[in-house]
Amino acid sequence: MLLNRWTGNPVTPFTSLSRELDRMFEGVLDRSSRDGNTSAPALALWEEEGSYHVELEIPGVLADDLDVSVHGNRVTVKGERVEVAREGAKLHRREWGALEFARSFELPVDIDDKGVVAELDHGILRLTLPKAEGHKPRKVKVLTAK
Repeated sequence: MLLNRWTGNPVTPFTSLSRELDRMFEGVLDRSSRDGNTSAPALALWEEEGSYHVELEIPGVLADDLDVSVHGNRVTVKGERVEVAREGAKLHRREWGALEFARSFELPVDIDDKGVVAELDHGILRLTLPKAEGHKPRKVKVLTAK
């Protein structure tokens, strides 16, 4: 077993991958909200041959309260969950309320902003981010010499 010489913790093959993913997705996180709730949506990302796919957990956020933008290789998702007023009710406990968030991250290649698809389904925002034409893999035909 290989150990980290500074921490003494076991080193796994995924340690450097995890570190690299963290670095890749460092972005501008605005975690402020009106009621002090500090949270950014959890994110999942995967890549297919011609596109990236992102899912963000954003329960209680409506499609009209979301702003998704793409500029080059930077993706930004901004949103707001508004607090529901309950007229005549006595509040006993609230563990979540209004929330404003902004999350930005960069991908390794530029995105074709005209082909981006964003769908909100049961509190999950799904983004399909096609790679710009110059970054998509291209099959090269091999010719036979005459």
